[in-house]
Amino acid sequence: MPRSVGFLGASLVLILATVPVAVAEESNPSLVIAETVDDPLIVERSTDLEPLIEAASGLATLTLNRVEEVRRSLLYFGGFLRSVRARHRAATASLVAVNRLVADQVRSADQLRADYARSLDRLDEEDRVRLEEDARVLRNMSAVVRILANDDWVCPVDGTIKFYDSWHEVRASGKPHQGVDLIGFRGARLRAPVDGRIQFYWDTVGGRSFSLHGDNGDYYFGTHLLRFGSPGRVKAGDPIGQVGSGGNATGNHLHFEYHPAGRGNQVNPYPIVDAHCGDRLPIDVPLDHAANGD
Repeated sequence: MPRSVGFLGASLVLILATVPVAVAEESNPSLVIAETVDDPLIVERSTDLEPLIEAASGLATLTLNRVEEVRRSLLYFGGFLRSVRARHRAATASLVAVNRLVADQVRSADQLRADYARSLDRLDEEDRVRLEEDARVLRNMSAVVRILANDDWVCPVDGTIKFYDSWHEVRASGKPHQGVDLIGFRGARLRAPVDGRIQFYWDTVGGRSFSLHGDNGDYYFGTHLLRFGSPGRVKAGDPIGQVGSGGNATGNHLHFEYHPAGRGNQVNPYPIVDAHCGDRLPIDVPLDHAANGD
């Protein structure tokens, strides 16, 4: 619909006195000149501005909507950043607390060690030796219990055997017995009780003997062998020799020792043998053919 418009936003009325009217020949006339001063005429202009104005209005609305969306997104992102910062602060605080706890534990451990050292310093030599021996006995008991519950441990002598608890019996040499004697048939096969490395040697007391260093640090010793096996790496159950009566033995048997955590720490092996060696005879069976050697 035509609007009353003016030049540069103001209503323009052109009045010419006693001048003929001239109308511009345009397909879209925008200017009419009045004939007389008494007949003013508001200039009418018909243009395509209205669609442009409507489009501009729609664009403005769209722009405002986008600005609002951006504003909401920024608010959400700001909240997200605040949440991240809060979690970061909480994690940092937790890490600091853990570090403090570890530091406190280290200080406590250092204090316990210092207190233990001062306590030992106040003990006399006799008390210290007694405590160390008690600790050794407890460690050895734990080692024996561990083997009793180990199904992979192998009896060192094949076939029918007999034995009894002869730990610390005094032998003909005057020495206490440091193992258990497994009496079996001459030539009965001997087997490695555990995985490890085995060595063989000979002396006048035991004759042919073996030393087995287990992979877990335990040490085993056997003597009075008839024949040697092969030295080197062995698995539990591998053949390592035969039962004999070498050295100072008076009958066919294996003198067998167990040293938990290394050589020189002898422990009575009778409970281990009793738990893992089958075909055992009663302990009151006469041991007429047993050795009285070490």
